[in-house]
Amino acid sequence: MTTARQVYESVLVELNKTEAPSFLLEDFNYLINKSIYQYINKRYNVYDANQQSTDDMRVLKSTTILLANKLGKEIYLPPEVAANIEGFNSRFHSATYEINLPNDYLHLLNCMCYYKVHDRYKCYNDGDIVEFPAKRLTADIYPMVVNNAYLKPSYKNPYFYIHNVNINSENPTNPYDKVKRRGTDIKSVNDNNLAEGGLERTIVVGKKDVDAVERIAEVRYGNKSPVRMEIRYGTDDSVFELSHVSVDYIKTPQYIRLTQEQIELTKDESQVLEFPDNVCQEIVNELVHIMLENQSDPRMQSHPVFSQSIANPAQQEQQGK
Repeated sequence: MTTARQVYESVLVELNKTEAPSFLLEDFNYLINKSIYQYINKRYNVYDANQQSTDDMRVLKSTTILLANKLGKEIYLPPEVAANIEGFNSRFHSATYEINLPNDYLHLLNCMCYYKVHDRYKCYNDGDIVEFPAKRLTADIYPMVVNNAYLKPSYKNPYFYIHNVNINSENPTNPYDKVKRRGTDIKSVNDNNLAEGGLERTIVVGKKDVDAVERIAEVRYGNKSPVRMEIRYGTDDSVFELSHVSVDYIKTPQYIRLTQEQIELTKDESQVLEFPDNVCQEIVNELVHIMLENQSDPRMQSHPVFSQSIANPAQQEQQGK
């Protein structure tokens, strides 16, 4: 296994050249976490292209089953507007359900919808639980699939859509609600439409609040507010009612924090990185490259060539076809 101090010492070895400048420990803490995210984004870009890319990300792959909550028209419209629009819910959003993804959510891999059947229909019996895979819905294709006979949402052709909803006319963005813990806007608005502060400085992880500003080591969270996802599958859910959703996703890596006391101790008691040793070596390469660029070191031109042990994402994607 690899520790944060071993990564620190590995970087010193890589930079051990004449006139190599020193760097602050706080710089290391910032750059090591940046390097991890850069590496994850590169590997996610070619996830499942080959077995190596899958193995490299296996510690961050997670599966969760989430209950789905049906939405009404009041979710999309202010109460005074929704009361005056008859049929809005049935025409557009009768079979739309809401799921809040976990706090450690980073990237989605797949989504499966599980329905409870309420009547005998074709090959299904009343009380059956059936599953269908959901497709990714983007903002640009949504207007086109609604009226497309082959692509329109249905129980056997559901779509998942990561989406924030705002019905506040005075603050037309996405105000944060401290009670419901939803919204992404810095300025929050309470039930009386009075401005009050902004996003909270703590976040609930498990059953306790942790600092969202001065983060501590090993705590894993990537979102200050819930990541809201909608499942849309047409206008009729009387026979097929969405029960729950299973998602595979890449979770946020643990935050790495190395202290001066951990460096000065003889015995290494620093944080253990969750990645396999071969992935830690790739993260070290990412970190060294960032530091060489930050210091305008001429070795920045040759370092990627000599340190590259895997093909770049474009080459891997081409090989996987």
